[in-house]
Order: sequence, then C-alpha cells, then structure tokens
Amino acid sequence: LIHFYKILIRYKMAINKLQILLVLVAGPLIAAAAEKNVIEGKYNLQSSSNFTKYLKELGVSWLLRNLAGLADPDVTISRDCGPETPLEDTSCTWTLYTYTIFKTNTVIFKLNQEVDDTTMDGRQVKSTYVLRNNNTIVETQRGGGKVTTLERTFDEQKMKVDLTVNNVKASSIFTRI
Repeated sequence: LIHFYKILIRYKMAINKLQILLVLVAGPLIAAAAEKNVIEGKYNLQSSSNFTKYLKELGVSWLLRNLAGLADPDVTISRDCGPETPLEDTSCTWTLYTYTIFKTNTVIFKLNQEVDDTTMDGRQVKSTYVLRNNNTIVETQRGGGKVTTLERTFDEQKMKVDLTVNNVKASSIFTRI
C-alpha cells in the first residue's frame, strides 16, 4: 500500500510539472495568437451605405461625389515594424495607401501624432490615428471647418469603416484580398 501511495505521489508531481510546462510553453503562444495583427493587409471595397450624403456633408462637389460612387478602391495598410513589435508601439511608421482608377493617396503616419494630408476628394486636413483594441484604427480629420471620424475595424476577412461628420453617418465594407 505504501508503494502504491509513492507511485501516486510521483504521478501527481509529474502531472504538476507537465501543467507548469504547458503554461510556460503555451502561454506565450496563446498570447501571441490573441494579439495577432489583423490590421495590415490589402482590401477591396465591397459595399457602402450613405457615402454620398457623407461626402455632401463634407462639402464635396457634385462631380467628385459621383466619381467617388464609380471608384472601386483598393486600400493597403502596412507598417515598418516587424511582426514581433506590438501594434501599439508608437515608434512604428504606418502607411495607408488608397488606389482607384481616378486617383491614389498615400498617408504616412505614426500613432497618436498629427499629420498633414490631402484627402482623395482634395480637402487639406490634419489627421490623427489612434489604435484601439488591437483591431481598430480611429482617424480624426480636421480641416475646412469640419471634423470627421473614420473608424476602421478589422478582422481576418474584412475592414469595416464607419464614417461620421456632424450628424451624418456612413459605412463601407472592404474584403481582404
């Protein structure tokens, strides 16, 4: 009976060691998976809602509003830091590249720092980009007496963009390509 208890104690100690080893090995892997970068990538517009009214509220001309409705934009988002660098690292430089058959636009920015930009519709703005929850970039544009917010939320398949100026809201869905 004593021999049986000794074996049982060794067995329990071995299981405890395996549990500790599992936590040590799997813990960082689980944390890394939880912080997977779902932001960087290339996206293509699939649908929009209320976008023309949003552009009108911004003061965009009738002609440019109608051209925007014909555009089929591709958006590429990247940064100059390696995958081991946390997304919230403010020393990383991000690039937001938008391509349409009519025009392209590149914005280079660092999180939480204001940058000058000329939007696709020609407005001169100062933009600030803030990371939220490792899957959302909130851009605030100020210019021409208007403040507009573009909230880009990402998952493994898509980017959802919610746009707001004054009381006018619009949204767009881009699929990852």
